[in-house]
Amino acid sequence: MSEITTLPDQARTYGAGYAAIYDDVFADGPDTERAVVAIRALLAGAAPDPAVVELGVGTGRIAIPLAEHGIDVIGLDSSPELLAVAAGKRRPHATNPTLIEADIREPQDLPSVDLVLCLCATFSMLLSPREQAATLRNAVAMLRPGGMLLIETHDPTHVRALHRTGVHRQLLEVGGGTIELTSRLLPGGDHWELTTAMAGDAVQPPVTEISRLVSPGELGKLATEAGLRHRFTWSSWAGDHYSRSSPMYIAGFVLDPASWSDSTANRKR
Repeated sequence: MSEITTLPDQARTYGAGYAAIYDDVFADGPDTERAVVAIRALLAGAAPDPAVVELGVGTGRIAIPLAEHGIDVIGLDSSPELLAVAAGKRRPHATNPTLIEADIREPQDLPSVDLVLCLCATFSMLLSPREQAATLRNAVAMLRPGGMLLIETHDPTHVRALHRTGVHRQLLEVGGGTIELTSRLLPGGDHWELTTAMAGDAVQPPVTEISRLVSPGELGKLATEAGLRHRFTWSSWAGDHYSRSSPMYIAGFVLDPASWSDSTANRKR
C-alpha cells in the first residue's frame, strides 16, 4: 500500500491535546491490572532487582503500579503535559518511576534494563517504518543481554474491519461525561485517523491523532532487523494465542531467547 508523505509529527501535539482527558480515555481498570500482572510475571525470573524502561509512559498508567511493586521504572515521553500529570500522581514515601522528557526516536543515555515497554499503541504513533526501526534500535541499546522488548499495538485486521463501511463512531461513558471517538482510514489504508471529543464540552477541543497500522509480521521483520528475536504474540494480557479477532496484540522480542523460560511464551494454552 502507498506511503503518505505529509503526515504530521505528533511528538509534541499529542500530549498537549490529550493531557486533560487522557485518564478518561485510558482509565485504570481490569485491563491495566492484567497488564501489570503479566509484566511482573515476565520479570519474575529476569533478575533479583528488575529494571524497566517504558517508551511513551503517558500519565503513568502502567509505570506507576509497576514501581509500587518495587520495580525500578524509567518512563520516557515527549509530552511535558502528560509527564506533568504522571508526576502529580507520585505518592510520598513510595517507590515512584523516574520520568524523563525525551523523544523515543532518538538514542538515550540510560542504564541497561531487563525489559523495555512500548504499550497502548505508542509504537503505531511513529508514522513511518524508518521512525519505527529507529525506535526499535534505541530499545535494543537499552536492553541488557537477554533482555526483552514488549510492544502492544492495534491489530490491522481489526481496525480495517471497523472501517469497511467508512467512518466508525463509538461512544464511551466515563465519569466526566461521554467521550465520542470518530475514526477513518486514510488513503492507502496504512494509516488511520482517530478524533476524540468530550460530547457537549465546549472547553475541551477535539483531539486528532494518526496511527500507522503494523501487522505482527511486519513488526517481527523490523524487530529482527534491529537484532531481536520473536518470543511470543498474544491477543490479550491473559496470554491468549494471537488471533485477528482482538483489537490489540502484544508481541515480545528478546536478545537471547534461551534466557526466558518457555512458561512465559504462552501463558494460556
